[in-house]
Amino acid sequence: MIFDKSISVALIANDAGSANLLTHFFIGTNTQPAKVFMVGPAKKIWKNYFPDTLISNSIKEAISGCSIVITATGWQTDIEHEARILAQGMGIHCIACLDHWVNYKERFIRNCELVLPDEIWVFDDYAMSLASLIFPDTKIFLQQNFYIEHMVNMAKVEKEPNIPELLYLSEPMRNDWGKNIQGEFQALDYFLQNIEKIGLPREYNFIFRLHPSENINKYKKFLDERGIEYIFDVNTSISTALGRASWIVGCQTYALVIACELEKEVFSSLPPQAPKLSLPYKEIQQLRNLQ
Repeated sequence: MIFDKSISVALIANDAGSANLLTHFFIGTNTQPAKVFMVGPAKKIWKNYFPDTLISNSIKEAISGCSIVITATGWQTDIEHEARILAQGMGIHCIACLDHWVNYKERFIRNCELVLPDEIWVFDDYAMSLASLIFPDTKIFLQQNFYIEHMVNMAKVEKEPNIPELLYLSEPMRNDWGKNIQGEFQALDYFLQNIEKIGLPREYNFIFRLHPSENINKYKKFLDERGIEYIFDVNTSISTALGRASWIVGCQTYALVIACELEKEVFSSLPPQAPKLSLPYKEIQQLRNLQ
């Protein structure tokens, strides 16, 4: 779908994953929404590409006068859910973007209230099949993934350094898997205890990259207590980090999918007690399955 100038579109987002997909959708189709309300990681991503965009002061201000509302489907705030409720109440056509392969139905529930959009956008065939099964009565549309195309092209420009790099990608898991410790720390600890399974050379640099929603202080003490040498990556772009790395490790972040497209060595650090890996890519080696 390409929106012409006669269609007034409002874009509402906090979630980084959907924001990346939607930002590059508008870049790829050479269009822009009429109004934008973004906070958190989404605002930073959008402003990087559209620095002159005026951000609305509220959801209602962004939606008013628009004929279509497009929202992300994150979990960290309720703004996207509230936008769908408001659009529904105002009779405005609502589109929601799914950026991953997990918790599809839960993304549309707050306080036990399910609010589905008029249509859902996905960006790969697997998500299309999955969403169609979960939402049989909702229109599902497969859109071109301009984001992954852009990221792959950008990463291919980078050269791997003389001292090879192992890139670990953090990711909030929102589950303790019955262990009374956050899942992301369980995964990181499991990785560090089983790092030899990857078959690393004697000399390499361990690069630790934070998820956009996380703070550097979250992991520093945890890593320091384990006495390992690491480098926090807080300045380079994700495409640069992926392009430089020889080995890329994470739980089930979307960046692992980009790494697969780059034909890197890719590993999931999900520990044995964690659920099944949600990423539908056979190229991802699961650390818990390696000998």
